[in-house]
Amino acid sequence: MFPRARARVVFTAVLATALFCLEGHPVAEAGGSQPAKAGRKTGKEIDKAAIATKLEEQRARRQRDQPEYRPTLPLEASPEPQVQFPRAGELADALLRLDRSILDTLALAEQHGKGWQQLARATGLYMQRARLSGSYDDYANAEAALERAFLRAPVGSGPFEARARLNFSLHRLPQVDEDLAKMGRRVLQDNEYKSRLIGLTADVAFQRGQYAEARAGFERALELDREFPGLCRLAHYHWKTGSYDQAEQLYAEAESLLLARTGSSMAWLQLQRGLMDLDRGRYLEAMAHYHDADRALPSYWLVEEHKAEILTLLGQQDAALRVYHDIIARTDNPEFMDAVAGILQERGDVAGARAMIARARAAYEDQLARYPEAAYGHALGHFLEFGDDPARTLELAEANHALRPGAEAKDALAQAYLGAGRAGDAQRVIEEALATPYVSADLHMTASEVYRARGDSQRAQQQRARALTINPRAAE
Repeated sequence: MFPRARARVVFTAVLATALFCLEGHPVAEAGGSQPAKAGRKTGKEIDKAAIATKLEEQRARRQRDQPEYRPTLPLEASPEPQVQFPRAGELADALLRLDRSILDTLALAEQHGKGWQQLARATGLYMQRARLSGSYDDYANAEAALERAFLRAPVGSGPFEARARLNFSLHRLPQVDEDLAKMGRRVLQDNEYKSRLIGLTADVAFQRGQYAEARAGFERALELDREFPGLCRLAHYHWKTGSYDQAEQLYAEAESLLLARTGSSMAWLQLQRGLMDLDRGRYLEAMAHYHDADRALPSYWLVEEHKAEILTLLGQQDAALRVYHDIIARTDNPEFMDAVAGILQERGDVAGARAMIARARAAYEDQLARYPEAAYGHALGHFLEFGDDPARTLELAEANHALRPGAEAKDALAQAYLGAGRAGDAQRVIEEALATPYVSADLHMTASEVYRARGDSQRAQQQRARALTINPRAAE
């Protein structure tokens, strides 16, 4: 139905989870790179010139280390990217360290049978593991640890922040609201705690499309405590509202706070920079960032699948399929089955595509049954692209939008309305999205499709032109 849907909707869900799980207070980073806490500067003390200089140095390093991905190369002249398959070690080692930390933490929880703090810490560790493994089983373990923690906690107390973070990761926003309110009633609140509370509240506002409130919250959180997650939050806001230079400066500042060049935080940071380039059709620059991410945490499947996406966009389907099949074997993630199905469809392998679509469909239905709120966005991309039941697709789109009515959810809902033959509703919803500060080539392409369906060729052309201004490859 809508071949652009998969990458967009999947990216939304992954980014929201990764951005929030990035905060592991007070848990140390499993992969090695940790935000520096000592000597942080306040907003007025940040040297903008130094940040710009650092950014140029990073660009020069990428060009030196990865000459085949220099942005100045014409696309048709670029050599075939070198795909690195999983190497024994790095990601597995990070997971092993997490597993050991979890076992040690649970053992301490048993030694202190009446305390809940160690169980709250175990919750954070399980969430970190979920970010690296991509497994809902880790979220289930986090939930179990939280339940035990609250059973031990006195009435009116407990790990409210940990539960808010977990529910945000699973897109259970009403439950997050409840715990944010409880966090706000804490008597002793230092600036770091206030920053985390305001940042969480702003995260929820962003997902609900309350962009002014979200920006104000992100900025206030940074005033209170200028730290790595807060910088990334505000960078993400500027990225999604089209202020790419401001976003890049904030990401560069966030990178300067990391104590090491390796680890999951560094990998995640470079991945965000690559995705921001991808949004603008800058495939080579995106791949350069993905290579930086791979060096930070080799064999991380989330980085590898984005490399495969670039390979697909560059027309190197054989290389992309090898990567996707390897990742599927490791994760059994239906999003990558969708990616394979799309390639097979384009090649005319109808039987192969159908088999992969069926396999993905079954996996999505399992996810929807287990964690419906978390799965809506993921499954919606599948049904928009491969669904044969417009009513089912619309059901998912409406549920996703009711939960997180931001511009991206409105974009997907407009597509579902078009697929169901409800062009008038599609126009209403897409115009709600266009009225926000949110900026996206995909959003304008959907608007173009909506206006074309409504017989308004002039506005359809205008929206297409806006999309191509943001991403010259948006119509490919």
